[in-house]
Amino acid sequence: MSLVALAGCGGGDGSGSDSDTANAAFEIYAVAPLSGAIAASGAQVKAGIEAAVAVINDKGGINGKQVNLTIDDDAGDPTQVAARMQQVLQSDSKPDLIFTGLTSTEAVAALPLTNQAGVLAAGPAASSEMEQFDQYLSATPLAVDASKAALKAVADSGAKTIGVLVVDNVSGASAAGDFNRFAADYGLSITGSEKIAPTATDASAQLERLRSGDPDVLLYSGFSPVVGPVLQGKLKIGWDVPAFADQTVGAFPYTSLVSPAELKGFTVVAPSYVVKGSESANTEAMRTAVAAIEKAYGKDFDAPIQAAIHSYMSIVLVKYAVEAAGTSEAKVAWDARKQLTPQRMPLYVGSSALFQGEALNWAVFPPADWSAVVAANFEHGFIVPMS
Repeated sequence: MSLVALAGCGGGDGSGSDSDTANAAFEIYAVAPLSGAIAASGAQVKAGIEAAVAVINDKGGINGKQVNLTIDDDAGDPTQVAARMQQVLQSDSKPDLIFTGLTSTEAVAALPLTNQAGVLAAGPAASSEMEQFDQYLSATPLAVDASKAALKAVADSGAKTIGVLVVDNVSGASAAGDFNRFAADYGLSITGSEKIAPTATDASAQLERLRSGDPDVLLYSGFSPVVGPVLQGKLKIGWDVPAFADQTVGAFPYTSLVSPAELKGFTVVAPSYVVKGSESANTEAMRTAVAAIEKAYGKDFDAPIQAAIHSYMSIVLVKYAVEAAGTSEAKVAWDARKQLTPQRMPLYVGSSALFQGEALNWAVFPPADWSAVVAANFEHGFIVPMS
């Protein structure tokens, strides 16, 4: 099933002229997991894409062209992604942009085909599996930047030693590797490292083993409901050291799983733009994005907003890259990402560094782009610091 949102008329600030056909629309073809196990997150992605298209069209489109959007459900299944990509990319008129779904599993199925076809791609997925593909843009912070930000926050707290606990999956293994690789750069040493199953209901054994190493803090990573048993287990065994977590937790609605007592002393390190009260969360660009996302979503945002905002901002990045290049030709537009600066991108919120240095597909998020907060709850998708 295809859901099609046709471009509306909007006046505006489109800059330059595309070398493509004059007055033609800018066509986006998107897949998202609108059914299946991660359909709730897929609905957030869909809202982010639709919101970006609405705002961009209201501001004059991309290089003066209005944007047309087609969204297909892929159920989060890479086989479906590949089949849909082949069908779309073999058609007589290829889209200007392919949006590759929510997860790296979807993106890895799409990118070999979009690369081969020479079509620009974008999405919120960010993983090392995707580094071999160019012509892809994402507004999501890379896991390594999140790991470094978490380590810096721990070091800034005065801690010298850490016990590491990660969810037992690919993401957790990546985080554990980053913590081990970069801890010494922040004057930290690791006293022990443990894994926990994403579906575990009791973390006491792992926590007891970590406590035996007498670390100054516990450092946790994992997008999973197991964060509940981790915090409950810490209180249960009477271990009162501070706990820190990286952005994987900030993207999960963990405050609904535990009591205020269990949240006490639990610091989450998240991109500043998703923390209520931060300077970047209160910009006109972010207020515009959130209003448009909630309009597309059909209600106030009832979950962490990362999936929606990273989908939205990924398309915004494409707008500015295409306009900097003067064309939607994939390689030229992708190369133009190096020209982008936040000051010249009034619809963008996110990285202060963008594609500096050796950055390829993902913007660089230095530690200054992050906030360390003890969260009370989520409101309109934003992390609300505990007062």
